[in-house]
Amino acid sequence: MTRAARFLAWLALAGPILAGPVLHAAPTGGGFSAGDLYMNALAMPGTPAGGLVRLDPYGGPPQLVLPWLSSNVGDNGASAFCYDPGRDRILVFGNLDGQLGALWAVDAAGNHVKVPTTVGAVRSLAPATDGKVYAALAIFSSNPSGVLGWIDPAGAYHPLLDANGFLYSPFAGIVQVAAAAVAYDPPTHTLLYAVQHAGGECVGTAGITKGALYQISLSADGTRAIGQSCTIFDIDGGYPFGTQGGVPISFSRTSEGAYLLVLRGNGPNGSLDEVAPRMKIVTANLFGITTYASNGPYSNAGWCTAGTWSSLRHDAVIFDAAGNELRAFGLGQIGAGTVLDAGLIGGVNAMERAGLIEIAPLVGTDGQIAGTPAQVSLATGGTQTLSIDFGAAYAGRKFAVLGSASGFNPGLTLQGHPIPLNLDSYTLLTLQNPNSLLLMNSFGTLSPAGTAQTIFGLPPGLPPALAGLVLHHAALAANPPFAIIGVSNAAPVKLVP
Repeated sequence: MTRAARFLAWLALAGPILAGPVLHAAPTGGGFSAGDLYMNALAMPGTPAGGLVRLDPYGGPPQLVLPWLSSNVGDNGASAFCYDPGRDRILVFGNLDGQLGALWAVDAAGNHVKVPTTVGAVRSLAPATDGKVYAALAIFSSNPSGVLGWIDPAGAYHPLLDANGFLYSPFAGIVQVAAAAVAYDPPTHTLLYAVQHAGGECVGTAGITKGALYQISLSADGTRAIGQSCTIFDIDGGYPFGTQGGVPISFSRTSEGAYLLVLRGNGPNGSLDEVAPRMKIVTANLFGITTYASNGPYSNAGWCTAGTWSSLRHDAVIFDAAGNELRAFGLGQIGAGTVLDAGLIGGVNAMERAGLIEIAPLVGTDGQIAGTPAQVSLATGGTQTLSIDFGAAYAGRKFAVLGSASGFNPGLTLQGHPIPLNLDSYTLLTLQNPNSLLLMNSFGTLSPAGTAQTIFGLPPGLPPALAGLVLHHAALAANPPFAIIGVSNAAPVKLVP
């Protein structure tokens, strides 16, 4: 019996006490487990060329899902790698089945299908809510594919155009793009685009030797760039042989709705690059960049070559290629962080590239929900506060919070709206019995700011066999009596011993 099935069985007994009668529905879901980390490892002990690896964000033995035919430890394309929640698949470039550098759609069991995309030199991938997957490309001269584009559901690549229908570039001059990262932000319908050594294009002379961060406004259909803003970043601290601002590796969305930008340095031990703010927070709604954490000093600390946000840990997790280990960092940390999976992933090359992602649901375009803390104990019980924010435009509207023990994919549909929760007995319990002891203040009225708080409360003494189960909650906004007008993302909570 799975952990989800055990939880639903417990609900069948405890539900009448906590909230009322529980109706039964068969749990559904895709093959991935929410909160798991996946690494595109270009080298790994026991494999000829690394592969796609599943990792527990709390540590433990990695699971090789799909071995690569061959790899290149210096390949900057290792971070061209994403989870596509709309189709419950991982997209990753790799060498498989005699085909080198192809784009593959991979499920949780390692089954894979080639995506018929012919564009090359992709450095970053970012799924959107309408089925597009945006791509950032390396450019060493003029390129008919542009610096940014998107892959459609059939696998065809399309360059991003400007407002006049020409090939879009954020740069006034010709800029060689060796490394870049891109993210799509649904609430603002914009792209976040970080580029190494493009600061001069952003702010002129003051930006030379620095990196550039762009926020690009999109047309309604997402195929054209209709405006942009720009700022600069610099993690090298003036080190003359550094990375010209820092090498962007990846964006990932945090639990609070901002974005973690992980960068790689290049300075030797003892240089200003040894202790550098290689983890940044980028906000899309107010467009700004601040320091999240700094790893180091330790040997070759600059070579963190992959990173992502972990919603189950509420931490940033980076891959220390030189140490061949994962390290987790909280906000404001400086130093070594919390070491995970030491020696179990990666190879012996200190400059080894990699990619690291989290399995997470689609971001809500209407509102946001974030849960704190990230886990609740089965033995002692506890609570998670779910903070809901639909914005002032939803002031005074009704809200409801629903849950699922069976994941977020493929989700369910209510009143024509896709909800990122799989239907099961817990969903029905939260739908039919609002404001229960298990989910307090799950139905009510949004504040003048369009916000609310719901409390998930777990009683003590639950079966230890439930440890590891991840529940999800999502919020709905509605006009009275309850006509749905908005849906949030799904927020996870992990049950631990």
